[in-house]
Amino acid sequence: MPCNSSIRLSSKILIHITKLVATSTRYGSTNPPRATSCPATTTSPTPLFWAYLGIGDKDKTFEWLDRAIDEFAFIVIMGLKTQPLFDSIRDDPRFAAALAKARLDNT
Repeated sequence: MPCNSSIRLSSKILIHITKLVATSTRYGSTNPPRATSCPATTTSPTPLFWAYLGIGDKDKTFEWLDRAIDEFAFIVIMGLKTQPLFDSIRDDPRFAAALAKARLDNT
């Protein structure tokens, strides 16, 4: 089936879907869903950040986290230091850089 790039998904729907993916991956799914070649059309980096975090693609996660911080996506930034969903990327040096960029590094 060809990709229809004109389909626009609601940011709220994408956030809920990607949080479900993250939860299923975190609690034992051995075959997490993978991103498709059909890009979602959205105006916010938040849904794509959650999606890549959920499937464990750290490079894309940090790419979209960087964009979320640039656009001050509050729903992402507010949980950086405390939200357990970020545990899988906390030990990556790029996470400390993201905290600093968001001015959450206490320096």
